[in-house]
Amino acid sequence: QEDKMDHGAMDHSGPAPGQEYRVDEPMDHGDHGAMQHEGDGSLFRSRGSHDQADQYKPEDVDSKSLLARGRNIYMHMCVFCHGVDGNGGGLAVEYLYPWPRDFREGIFKFRTTPTGTLPRDEDLYRTIISGIPGTSMPAWKDALSPQDTWALIHHIKNFSPRFKNEPQGEQIEFANPLASTPALVARGKELFNELKCIRCHGESLKGDGELAESLMDAWKHAVFVHDITNPQFFKSGHKPADLFRTISAGLDGTPMGSYLHIPEEDRWALVHYIRSKSVKEFKQGEFETDIYSFPVGFELDTDPFSPIWEGVASTSLVLRPLSARRDAVEFVNVASVNNGEQLAIRIQWEDPTHDAFSELHSDTFRDGVAVQFALGAVTLHTHGHNEPFFGMGNRNKPVNIWHWKA
Repeated sequence: QEDKMDHGAMDHSGPAPGQEYRVDEPMDHGDHGAMQHEGDGSLFRSRGSHDQADQYKPEDVDSKSLLARGRNIYMHMCVFCHGVDGNGGGLAVEYLYPWPRDFREGIFKFRTTPTGTLPRDEDLYRTIISGIPGTSMPAWKDALSPQDTWALIHHIKNFSPRFKNEPQGEQIEFANPLASTPALVARGKELFNELKCIRCHGESLKGDGELAESLMDAWKHAVFVHDITNPQFFKSGHKPADLFRTISAGLDGTPMGSYLHIPEEDRWALVHYIRSKSVKEFKQGEFETDIYSFPVGFELDTDPFSPIWEGVASTSLVLRPLSARRDAVEFVNVASVNNGEQLAIRIQWEDPTHDAFSELHSDTFRDGVAVQFALGAVTLHTHGHNEPFFGMGNRNKPVNIWHWKA
């Protein structure tokens, strides 16, 4: 049986997190506008090709063509966040929190290797194609072929001298996963207290522990302790094997240490206790979603409750918050109509915060929403993302932005 901690993409199928612990009604957020991507038969982009990624792993990692390919992909798709020299300070950084990874130190959170060691190439592969929920790092599996991904990995490794001077860490091995039992969940609760997990995560597991507001990472950035009752916020996956990997390896560069020193059964107990506290259903965001504007035969207005919206089909989108804050908006519902000359877009969401800006809290803003339109002849998704940069466009790719504030 293959080790479940290998580089394959995180499996988001199956029951909702915590579902095995209770009977619950599934949440309904409407149609998320999933768009099926059929493989085009090419090596450049073929859906599902990452399942056989190992057969494309390059043997000559120093070939000029491989490094050139990796650099071109990086400059096209990664540079805006991670920066030209991999320092995590790209043009988009002011829009993002958590900040993008600084590759120069060779410190990586998401590994199958012991704490303090370098990740395996397969760990970097998994992160690239699966993305990091709760951050601005998308899943690139539908944008990159295996050859592209391996080339990109070897370019990223060139940012840190560690990869030239140290071997990659040995993969952490574990026996067959333990299924959840009431006794195992109870043991996990005991361990959560004994190991002082509550000091950061809180007794509620919502990130409100006594140390939560004072934590720093290796880059001297404030650490935001996420609500781990929400499966959307598990950065390295919410499935049992994903949590076991995180607990075993730790998250290097953060206060989350490795618990490889405790018995394997105890680590599984922590996994099942954490999953037993899940209060939401996991919703997978889509790589791309088509939104249609429907024709109408009359003058449009700006009233969101106008009769023109009656019967108009809408699309619900899963959002990936770009700033870590409590009560982030996770879904928006989008509808559009046009009369041939005017275009109207209605966006609805549930937001528990007040509409007004507060001078007492720097992270409290007026409600607002923006829609960015590409101008000119732009072909979408021919190689990764060819559309303008989401942070207000980029050179030779201008945009038009509609912005509304409460």
